This record gives sequence, structure tokens and C-alpha cells, in this order.
Amino acid sequence: ERMLPPEIELDAELRKVISIRACCTLRLFVPIKGRPVPEVKWAREDGEPLDRATIESTSSYTLLIIENVNRFDSGKYMLTVENSSGSKTAFVNVRVLDSPGAPQQLRIKEITKESVTITWEPPLIDGGSKIKNYIVEKR
Repeated sequence: ERMLPPEIELDAELRKVISIRACCTLRLFVPIKGRPVPEVKWAREDGEPLDRATIESTSSYTLLIIENVNRFDSGKYMLTVENSSGSKTAFVNVRVLDSPGAPQQLRIKEITKESVTITWEPPLIDGGSKIKNYIVEKR
């Protein structure tokens, strides 16, 4: 039998940053090749475990599914396929869009009869995109 080093066919969409809304299902479908059939390993680049992921692999593709994603599922996912002819690794960047955290270090700077001046620092978690504005409400 002819040996073929493993190949990963990363779709053009998967080469960009995958943006997905919180609570949705992430599906990373990647065609693979190789003889003998490559062993498939998915991992997080930061070493975080993939305990919420379902991974399905055949001789021609691998599929990673994470249901109900949240901001902690953002990051770089690493796919490695390996057989006796070699090894290949590809990365997929995932950004989960979620609501940002609360502003930090909220301080009252000045109080007058007509107004109050407050200051704050941006939240630690931006929700996956740049914060453009804040809404201040009075009760």
C-alpha cells in the first residue's frame, strides 16, 4: 500500500477568525487525507482542556463541535494529524461575541446640585469586540 503523509485541507473560512455569538454551536469541519489513516488530535493552544467538545473523525474528515459557546471558548484551536509518514498541524482562531463585563474602578469624582461626575476603567472582558460607548442610567 502506498504511504501518504497527512494533509489538512483548511477551508478559506477557517483561515480567518471565526466569529460566533455566545450560546451558539461552534462546528469546525476539516477534510483530512493520509495513508495510513492519520490519528487526529484537537487541542487548545493555551492548553485548556476540550471537555465540552465533541470530536468526530473519519478517514476523510474531522469535526469539532462545541455547543452553547461562551467567552471562555475564544482562542486558538490546534488540529494535528499524524501517521507513520509524517505529521501536520493547523490552527483555527475562534472569537466568541458576548456582552462585556462591568466597568472597573467606578468612582464618583464630583457631586453638584445639577450633576455628578464619575470615572471608570474599561471592563476586563470586552465581549470579543471593541467597546465603542457606555450608557449611564440614573435611577
